[in-house]
Amino acid sequence: INAEYGGRQIQAMDQWGNPLVGQQDYGGGMVQPGQDFNDGGMMQQGIQQPPQEDSVYGGFDDPQDDGYGGFAQFGDAAGFEDQHQYNMNVNAQSVRQGLPTTPAVARMGTGMGVPPPMTGARMGTAMGGTAMGRQVLTTARPGTGAQGDNGARPMTSIKGAGYTSLPSRMGSARPMFDPMGGNQPQARGPAPPLQKREENSPEDLCRELERQVNTLIEESACANAEKQLEVALDKAKEAAKRERQLCREREKAGLADQINSDLTYAVCFNLANQYDANSMYTEALNTYSLIVKDKNYPNAGRLRVNMGNIYFKMADAMGRTGQSGQQGKYTNAIKMYRMALDQIPTTAKEIRFRILRNISIAFIRLGQFQDAIQNFEQIMESGVSDFQSGFNLILCYYAHMHKDKMKKGFASLIELRQPQMDDAEEDSPTREGLAKMKDDLLVDLTDRQKKAEGYITTAAKLCAPVMERDMDSGYLSVIEQLKIREYPHLASELEMTRAIAFLKNKQFDLAVESFKDLERKEKHNLASSANNNLSFMYFLQGDYNNALKYAEEALSAERWNAASLVNKGNCLFQKKKYEDAKKDYILAVQAEGDCHNAIFNLGLCYMMLKQFPQALDQFNKLQEVSPDNPDVLYNIGSIHEVMNKPAEACRVYSRLMGACPNDPGVLAKLGALYNKQKDDAQAFYYYEMSYRFYPVNMDVISWLGAWYVKSNVFEKAISFFERAAQIEPDEVKWQLMIASCHRRSGQDKKALAVYKAINRGHPGNVECLKYMVQCAERLGMSDEASKYSAELAKATRDAQRMSYDQRKSWSPDPLRQATMEEQVDHGFGVQRGGAPPAMNVEIGDVSVAQKMKGKTVGQLNTRVDDDDWGDDELGDDLLPDT
Repeated sequence: INAEYGGRQIQAMDQWGNPLVGQQDYGGGMVQPGQDFNDGGMMQQGIQQPPQEDSVYGGFDDPQDDGYGGFAQFGDAAGFEDQHQYNMNVNAQSVRQGLPTTPAVARMGTGMGVPPPMTGARMGTAMGGTAMGRQVLTTARPGTGAQGDNGARPMTSIKGAGYTSLPSRMGSARPMFDPMGGNQPQARGPAPPLQKREENSPEDLCRELERQVNTLIEESACANAEKQLEVALDKAKEAAKRERQLCREREKAGLADQINSDLTYAVCFNLANQYDANSMYTEALNTYSLIVKDKNYPNAGRLRVNMGNIYFKMADAMGRTGQSGQQGKYTNAIKMYRMALDQIPTTAKEIRFRILRNISIAFIRLGQFQDAIQNFEQIMESGVSDFQSGFNLILCYYAHMHKDKMKKGFASLIELRQPQMDDAEEDSPTREGLAKMKDDLLVDLTDRQKKAEGYITTAAKLCAPVMERDMDSGYLSVIEQLKIREYPHLASELEMTRAIAFLKNKQFDLAVESFKDLERKEKHNLASSANNNLSFMYFLQGDYNNALKYAEEALSAERWNAASLVNKGNCLFQKKKYEDAKKDYILAVQAEGDCHNAIFNLGLCYMMLKQFPQALDQFNKLQEVSPDNPDVLYNIGSIHEVMNKPAEACRVYSRLMGACPNDPGVLAKLGALYNKQKDDAQAFYYYEMSYRFYPVNMDVISWLGAWYVKSNVFEKAISFFERAAQIEPDEVKWQLMIASCHRRSGQDKKALAVYKAINRGHPGNVECLKYMVQCAERLGMSDEASKYSAELAKATRDAQRMSYDQRKSWSPDPLRQATMEEQVDHGFGVQRGGAPPAMNVEIGDVSVAQKMKGKTVGQLNTRVDDDDWGDDELGDDLLPDT
């Protein structure tokens, strides 16, 4: 029988077929037959009887015949109590961790009653001397050495696990193998409970407090990262409180040498940061001062950079609020920056130049550009220059108008090395590709590239108009430098800026030529923008055909350009092709969902098409985005007015008053609406307020005069009619009103004098002669009354003859109602007299709102609906029949 244990061949056998123990063990040493392992204190021989002849290994099945039958199972209480040779080797660490203890076998002589329990695997038998036995392994592999080594030899067994390879006897069923010992009658019970921890010692209490402080610091930092600034400050304060308690406990327990100064530093530093984040600058400065003045922290002087930043923020805040002392804060910031600069070693060049850059920016805020120039030049001459410093240097040169230095500074700026991508990263330079890749480093690199290009573009736009003898030469010089330095896309953008600069200077020919040059570059990414600007220029000049042409060319270069679609729709709107314009505005909204210009103009199209609910929906969308936009509110109120919803219109116009306070046009609108609702008190209030801010609105003047007449306050009515007569001196109506007020108030002489003046200017006026007759009769002037009666009869005949001739040559049409388009043009009011309608709604390249910017609603063509001085309201004795 050959068996293999761990790769070692065992070939020697005893007389019962058991392998001899003289084979080589795992460690390479030899175990002599009959060697006693008790010297090592690890293993114990047991008495073994020869097995029966019918079964060489019968002891594996029959515990009574097996040499291991007398061994007690682990956990057998009876065998454990009877045999006192067992000693419990208690491991203190295992007790603290709650682990079960391991029994150790005491040294026993041969022939003892019950040997120790077998916990190892059966390796073989020993022969020699007076006894043969089996060895029991109770610990991990001890390792054996050469001959004579007292170390215990590892043994293996399958009996202890409950496994047998022999068939069952007497036809009994073989039990299922359970390695956990569940089938055994005396299964292993649960682990003993953990021992209760003793009361906390001072060291344990201090350790727990330190753990709480660290936890609070981490929670404070996390809350700050999540923008929960108040929570972060509360956590920082609690951490500082616990840390002070920790120091007191250690001093009380005599553990002052265990005070953690690093923990104190972390608590104070975090508290100062949270004060700074919550704009509690004074508290933050006090906390930083405690750190930098503590000699236990030799490198804490670098925190003066943070203190300088706080002074800088305080100065900016004081500048925004208009407080005094702003200059002193910038001076303190420079002082702190310089003190921190002394603490930074010369090897840390990047940090030193960052601090130097902060000092330069503070000098700029103080207006000391020369000092700032010196610092920026020092940075640019070093090897750690950056785009921000180069841009700031150009700003300082621009403030002093050093044209030559501006050229040099711009050349140095574009020579800086831009952040580059690796070859693998260049495969997905677009923003969509970056979003799919979710590569934060690549996104950050792209953002830094865009920021650098932004500095270059801004510096070019700033320097180009002033760095040469004229603007055009400056732009051409800068564009050439950008092309040489491999910035062609920035050069093209600057060409667009050059064309727009011509447009701002009203050099339209040069602007058109520049835009056309860009438009001829078919593959250029700015061709669409150039065509779009050309369309806008022709639109402003009133050449809608060319404007429409270039808008279509812009769309051919970029199909879903929202600005081009809006321009095309504006051209069609001016041509009164409202359906086609509506389609283009809808496409613009689809291309760019937040295109406010397209939404606004689409609402105007719906108004022109008399689709008022759809128009109201569009303006309501804009109101959600910009709730206080005056143009949007005015159109919403106008739509409610047309839809005969005066209450809603009043509500919207009242809200409009919040956006345009004291606007006379809105006040007049509110007065007209309340007049329709028969609310004379509110109507009078708003009309009077409108007259106070805009005293030349004829509709407001006429309504106020009539209201005072109905209230029998003729003196106030006369003042309004006199103002109307001054505004419209050729209108006889206002002079008749003044005379009628004098007559109603009983002043017939004044009334007759006014009527005589009217008769001299308008000798054939029938109404004037009629009231002259009445006044003369009241005054007892019979001769003059007869004279006026004769003139009245003649004027009446002439008027009847003229009326007959007019009826004969002209057949009257039905009463003409104002169309919706005219109502939109006239501000949804009544057009007085026969004045030609004025187009009030203007469509620009961008939006009606942009065209109306700077105008008040009072400048719109608002009219009072009730401006008819009829006889029903004022009586036959006051107003003439016209």
